Amino acid sequence: MQRMMLVSALALLPLLAATGCIAGPAPQASWQPPVAGVVRDQKAAITIAHAVWLSMHPELVGHIGTEEAWKSSMEATLKDGVWQVATKTGTGEIGGDLVILVAQRDAHIVGIYLTQ
Repeated sequence: MQRMMLVSALALLPLLAATGCIAGPAPQASWQPPVAGVVRDQKAAITIAHAVWLSMHPELVGHIGTEEAWKSSMEATLKDGVWQVATKTGTGEIGGDLVILVAQRDAHIVGIYLTQ
């Protein structure tokens, strides 16, 4: 008797689904970033660059210093929808800079390089 009820219930599933009585998962709306992008200012760009650099080089956590020290030693400029976060250098200083490129629209990392 139980088997017959199970078979009967299974036979009704396609009919219930076709009439909308049983709905599948709701369609997911695709996320779109805000028009201004998710990286809206220099502070956000520098914070993202800091997190990326430390995730690539965890051995530097104790050597770089605090996040505030990192922020004071970096500058960010926006050009064509990409934040260029680079080490601040004074006039006449010798040495290379760290440069991390962060997309303003969705915060993906466009590139990372060291200059000479």
